[in-house]
Amino acid sequence: MQNSVGLCTACHSAVTGDVGGHRAHIRYNSEISIFEWWAKGSGDFFYVGPIKKQRFVDAKPEARRIRAQEGLCPECGRPLRSHEQHPPGPRRKVTTWSVVVPDDGEVGSDVMDGWVEQFAVLLGFGDAATRLQRYHVLALVLAWAAMNQERFLQDLEEADFWAGSSAGRASA
Repeated sequence: MQNSVGLCTACHSAVTGDVGGHRAHIRYNSEISIFEWWAKGSGDFFYVGPIKKQRFVDAKPEARRIRAQEGLCPECGRPLRSHEQHPPGPRRKVTTWSVVVPDDGEVGSDVMDGWVEQFAVLLGFGDAATRLQRYHVLALVLAWAAMNQERFLQDLEEADFWAGSSAGRASA
């Protein structure tokens, strides 16, 4: 039932984990059909409470139903393979653009590949070659952020993104 509950940036970071591991997780309580928030205490996780603003969970979540209607895998959302084969078009000329990422306790390339893969499936690029996935996902996500700068910055402020940063926020 992954990605069944919306999370703010700070809570998402607590669940997915920074360097050193995750500080919280969400459990599904099948007895009462709700998601619960659990936080890490001294060594183990403890129950905090139910996730706010949730409805009872259907046996077949809405995302699974919608994915099936759209011809996607109900479990992961990847496009189902079509039996129709289209002839490939002419090869495009390409160049390389690289990004330096951390490679210590946090393997930045794994983090970035995970995000790109999630968006690739969401955007319908799941079957594309990895290099094409990266380009198409980054182009669309960055274009969206550019067109929605105010909303993007408000979300970062709400998540205290700049808390503790000596640089602070650049003027928008």
